Amino acid sequence: MSWITGFLPNRQSPPANTLFNATPLAQDFLTNEMIAFTKSISHPIQLHRKLWEWAFIAHHLKREGMIAPSSRGLAFGVGKEMLPALFASNGCEIVATDGPSDIVKPDWALTNQHAADRENIYYAHIIDRAVFERNVSFETCDMNAISSHLRGFDFCWS
Repeated sequence: MSWITGFLPNRQSPPANTLFNATPLAQDFLTNEMIAFTKSISHPIQLHRKLWEWAFIAHHLKREGMIAPSSRGLAFGVGKEMLPALFASNGCEIVATDGPSDIVKPDWALTNQHAADRENIYYAHIIDRAVFERNVSFETCDMNAISSHLRGFDFCWS
């Protein structure tokens, strides 16, 4: 029995792929899909809201056929998350944005909530450098004044 099954009494195996409710539930972390997602980013399973959010986004975009070559995605407030690398490794073209350094809280960088540049979202264990360079771009974006050129994407997340 896995350590995590202790959080769900009487559960011996992961539930069916029922990812996900609109509110994270402990059982979501035991689904086969969550296990596959955490493996895809080489991350241990943890009962953590941010991990659930990433898996939720990836699940629904994949379900809608958006995680595919030639799909274009836009990330707002990307921080140092792994989704741009993951989606780009599947052939998506990703524009990742984060707030300009002069308007974000200084402690955000200390908690991985702010990316200053594209290098902050490169993960060699997820994506080859050449594929990353080809498929991921980065720019600053004040979400209170989104530039008019950030249009025409197949999907976005924040």
